[in-house]
Amino acid sequence: MTFRNLMENFNKHFRDNLLMYLLTILFLCTGIILGIYSVKYMSNNDKSSLVNYITSLSQSSTLEGINNKAIFFEALKSNLPIIIGYWFLGLTIVGIPVILVLCIFKGFSIGFTISFFVYSLKDRGLLLAVLGVLPQNIIYIPCVILASVLSIQFSLGMLKEKLNKGYKGSKGSSVAGYSVSFLFLIGFMILGFLLEAFITPSLIKFALKGVSM
Repeated sequence: MTFRNLMENFNKHFRDNLLMYLLTILFLCTGIILGIYSVKYMSNNDKSSLVNYITSLSQSSTLEGINNKAIFFEALKSNLPIIIGYWFLGLTIVGIPVILVLCIFKGFSIGFTISFFVYSLKDRGLLLAVLGVLPQNIIYIPCVILASVLSIQFSLGMLKEKLNKGYKGSKGSSVAGYSVSFLFLIGFMILGFLLEAFITPSLIKFALKGVSM
């Protein structure tokens, strides 16, 4: 399959499932907003502890001689189970609410992290958020959105089959096709793991120098 055919198939998939994409993005944004506001209501002691921890990193050798392979496998261990979880939930009829809740949690973690850096460290925190958080999430977020939509789509297909005995899903709704889509998704996420392990640490070191200034 050529890249052009792949994009045409994705564009068709996007148009056919536009409402699902909008719903998923809505829940993700809800999580981001909740994460932003949670920082506002943190106690001053909690904020001070986190700020002191971040500042101490810039004054230590924590990031010197960093183990990139260890970061890669940690990113793999942290994110791969989530994608597999989306895949599994799509195989269940009752998985849709859990899928949407996972979107909220993902958005919350992003919103909290970025908001904390900016709220506590101002411009230097914005630099740390942009260089340390956003690069890998440029890959992770679209993957989470696509995984959510694929899961919801497959789950709804199963529900239709259960409610309507005469309903027959398309070939793309088969478990094999569904699983292959997730394998491609995991392959794309590996790019994010590599970015987080081998590029982001250098960007964080650069940002932490700014924090210590």
